[in-house]
Amino acid sequence: LSQLSGKLPQRLKLTEFDITKSIAVNQSQMGMDAYPNPGREQVIIQLEQTVTAATLRLVTLTGQTVIEKTQVSGNHFSLNVSNIASGAYFIEIIEQDQVSRLKFIRE
Repeated sequence: LSQLSGKLPQRLKLTEFDITKSIAVNQSQMGMDAYPNPGREQVIIQLEQTVTAATLRLVTLTGQTVIEKTQVSGNHFSLNVSNIASGAYFIEIIEQDQVSRLKFIRE
């Protein structure tokens, strides 16, 4: 501290970053696609594998669940996104210990 007397401490520069680029965008253990993406009203989720008693979620980038459907089965789902705010989201399919995540943009 005595070495700093008479000197101003250095300031750290804060750097902005885009959180959407910092999170693993397409983290998937099962093949998954969503269309149209970006979308406005309905988004179709297509899986390569059939799921049984899974949970389908639309989640904000901060982790807040906006839409959740439980006990879904099959490989083709539809979500009505017309009532949610424009922005970036994740579509998640959770079946037992597998989580598949895909980035979705609501226009």
